Amino acid sequence: MILFLTVINGSLLLQAEDHATLRYALAALLTAAQKFQSIFRSNAYQMVVPTLVQVYSLHQKNRMVKDVIKFIWTRFYWLNENVFLLQAIVSVANLFSSDVSALASLLK
Repeated sequence: MILFLTVINGSLLLQAEDHATLRYALAALLTAAQKFQSIFRSNAYQMVVPTLVQVYSLHQKNRMVKDVIKFIWTRFYWLNENVFLLQAIVSVANLFSSDVSALASLLK
């Protein structure tokens, strides 16, 4: 499952503006979240959310990408409400802490 999510995350980061790639990658993530709910409830959302946040932040001017990312977030929330929220918060907090530490090392 980790390898599968890594490949999907990589394709999202590299080709997020390609409509077909974005559609198939997010459909694969949503299908995996539905079929493998026990894995996603344990820690898989922590592997997916940072990529979705990065894609959203890199393509803020592209309305289609933003709308699709918002839609997939609502679908993930609909599948596993509290679990998704908690793992999303942890993932975003890890992104901020790693960015701060990288910035601090550059300033030294």
